[in-house]
Amino acid sequence: MKTIIADDDKTLLLLHSTFIKRSGICDNPLTCIDGNIALEAIKETISKESVLLFLDLNMPELNGWGVLDFISTETFPNPIYVIIVTSSVRLEDRNKANEYKCVVEFVTKPIKASFLAELKTRDFYINN
Repeated sequence: MKTIIADDDKTLLLLHSTFIKRSGICDNPLTCIDGNIALEAIKETISKESVLLFLDLNMPELNGWGVLDFISTETFPNPIYVIIVTSSVRLEDRNKANEYKCVVEFVTKPIKASFLAELKTRDFYINN
């Protein structure tokens, strides 16, 4: 499974990438500074393998909601699993995110090691 991190904050990209590597989820996650780059990475990968996308909601250019809208309207040969990683604590954002079938989790920044350890026990992760 290809792991992609999309966030407009370069410091958080580095931090989350390091945490994901240390957790054993992925040795080399792809980092994307905006939603458009993340979508291009998904399009290049999805025919070969499933995608685990750590997605920030608030980004310039194409935000996380735009990425989710695109993913939800397309048919892909492999699944995309999205983990929303955001600074938003708004219940409205959580509820809206949960309306997308591809969203498997909604967490606040920064990602915690305990969350990544738990993530590795999920069916979608184990079966990919």
